Amino acid sequence: MKKILLLVMMLMVGASTVTVNAQTKEYQKQQSQYQKQAEKTAKKMAKELKKAKWESTGSVPLEMELEKFYLETKDFGGKKSSIEHELQAKTVSAGEKALLLNAQAIYAQEIQTMLAADLANSTSADNEAAFEEYVARVAAKVKHEFNGDIRRAILLKKPTNDGRGYLVRAYYLVDEDAGRLRAKRIAEQIDRNNDTIDSIHNSVFGDEK
Repeated sequence: MKKILLLVMMLMVGASTVTVNAQTKEYQKQQSQYQKQAEKTAKKMAKELKKAKWESTGSVPLEMELEKFYLETKDFGGKKSSIEHELQAKTVSAGEKALLLNAQAIYAQEIQTMLAADLANSTSADNEAAFEEYVARVAAKVKHEFNGDIRRAILLKKPTNDGRGYLVRAYYLVDEDAGRLRAKRIAEQIDRNNDTIDSIHNSVFGDEK
């Protein structure tokens, strides 16, 4: 009997090992495909950008910056979303700061959408206009918690035609999963206090409506 049990256990372990090995091989194959795809896309994009007179402010070749950026995005097997934005500024430094503010504003809208969904599930507000107002205020109140979810990966520059400034373009990576977890946590904290619009105001802003 013991020998039979031992044999069964060995077969189970063996089957499990085969499954894990198969999954590992499939994952490695998929990652290899993403790597090749990212490398090919990066080379093509870098060529187009250089042709358009864009220059990277980074210390590594643009092809490598782009490849690394792509591999972190969901389209190439990564876990992050991306924001790409461009503007004109008098200096590269001023443009970089303005681009970050724009990226944060774009992400703030996404934060508000995430909070609205989670708060709608955890509250029983019957005044839609008031609810939307409080969601916006809650989002503004906790926005600083989400700023770390945005990271600039690439910064490009090129002089304007009149030579009086620069066109500046930035590529940002956004950790939406982390933001979604924060939004859910905030909604749950509010819900634990009570489930009305008044309690949302009190728990977030600390005073009476």
